[in-house]
Amino acid sequence: GREVSDRGQASLRLVSDQPTSQQLVEASRTLTWLVTRLDELPVAQREVLLLCCVHHLEMQQAADVLGIPLGTVKTHLRKGRLALAADLERRRHTQEREVGR
Repeated sequence: GREVSDRGQASLRLVSDQPTSQQLVEASRTLTWLVTRLDELPVAQREVLLLCCVHHLEMQQAADVLGIPLGTVKTHLRKGRLALAADLERRRHTQEREVGR
């Protein structure tokens, strides 16, 4: 009895964890936006963001790969993240205004 009940709950949990088609569309739009915005960043910021955030290199490793000081990597990473965060916030506000129409 209990095994069947546990399996039933697990299967219900799996079904409910699946993204909706609307969530998939939004995730696709966000990814497209992110790739576009990354391309618009200065090359140095983009390189550091990709190495540290996508390829999961430590900052020192990124500095070694790029042949630049660790402090410069930290600066590029901070500026790139701040630029993306500000753009994402503007994007959210724009979407909220469009939904409110």
